[in-house]
Parts: sequence; structure tokens; C-alpha cells
Amino acid sequence: MLLSFLNGRARAYLECRLNLLAVRTAALGHILAADKGRIGERYVLGGENLHLSEVLEMLQEITGMAMPKTRFPYWLTLAIGAISEFISDHVTGRPPIAPLTGVRLAGTPAVIDGSMAFRELGLPQRPVRQALADAVSWLHENGHLSRPIGPAETAPGG
Repeated sequence: MLLSFLNGRARAYLECRLNLLAVRTAALGHILAADKGRIGERYVLGGENLHLSEVLEMLQEITGMAMPKTRFPYWLTLAIGAISEFISDHVTGRPPIAPLTGVRLAGTPAVIDGSMAFRELGLPQRPVRQALADAVSWLHENGHLSRPIGPAETAPGG
């Protein structure tokens, strides 16, 4: 999904609520749970609860690339998901552009409270913005971006 947005292949988005946590923080959380966690306790490794539009705004600020402004309603995205799965299954054999399960998941807010892991395990809170900047930098350095990082351009679909 990140590459689709960064490479300009995503013309629109479905607003959803996500919980994002830097992968390095998640890995550290597993180590801390093994070392410091109480037996029988469960620790939710959650980061920041954000709307997808907020993530897109961060990516636009980080990269200078215009992110999509067109927001599809849930019902339309659900229909696109059903059609793209049918085409994938019966025509192309390639992955659908909008997997129906993913669309349904996006319709359910993924709001997570990871405060117990931060409090009891000492898990550091790393801002999602920094994790996104690191990911963009890595993708750019490793040749995964098909358009240059630079001044903002006209947003697709908006």
C-alpha cells in the first residue's frame, strides 16, 4: 500500500482508522515482553491511532509528493473489491486491486491501546512520522520509488 501511494498508482483512498507502530519498536516489544513481561500477562504492541488521511498528509510532507485527495466511500470500495476479486479469480489470475477482505477490515476501526506495554515493559514510543520517513528513505535508497522525491506535484484525482 505504501509503495502504491508513493509511486502514484493510488488515485484515491478509503478513509480508515489504523494503528501504526514502527517495526523496530514491535521487535523490541517482543524482546522486552520475553525479558520483563509478567507470566500469564498479554501485552498489546500498539502505536499511534491515525486516520489514513493523516498518514497520507505525513507522507506528502516527508516526500514532497502529492498524495491522493479523492476519498472513496465505503460502499463504492466494497463494490470495487467484489468486482476486482471476480476479475482476478476468473479473468487475470493476478491479485485483485482491492481485496475484499482488506476493504472489510478497513471498515472496522483498528484502534488499539498499547499503553500497558509502554508502561510495564518500558517500550519506547517512537513517532510514526519518523518511522515513515525512515521507510521512505530506505525505499528510495534501494530503488523502489518510480518517481523522484522533491517538490509537491499535483495530486492524482484531486
